[in-house]
Amino acid sequence: MHSLHCKGGTTFHFNSDLSGEVIVQTGCTSDESGIVRAEHEIEVAGRDILALVAHHLVNERIARLEQMGNAEVLGLERIPE
Repeated sequence: MHSLHCKGGTTFHFNSDLSGEVIVQTGCTSDESGIVRAEHEIEVAGRDILALVAHHLVNERIARLEQMGNAEVLGLERIPE
């Protein structure tokens, strides 16, 4: 199991391929001995997190495409006349 400790106080515990459950802990703090405590903890299916990230990336790419001109979409420096 891997862990990602974010600066905002959220920690994720997950399998490297995101199979199974991802444990999400919020409000994480550590005491002098290094023991981490979390205010809240939930488990989310890894495939659901992947679906969220994929949805976000699709929306970003659509927005980028909508801002492109014809030549840029076609990968051309300019459209021939």
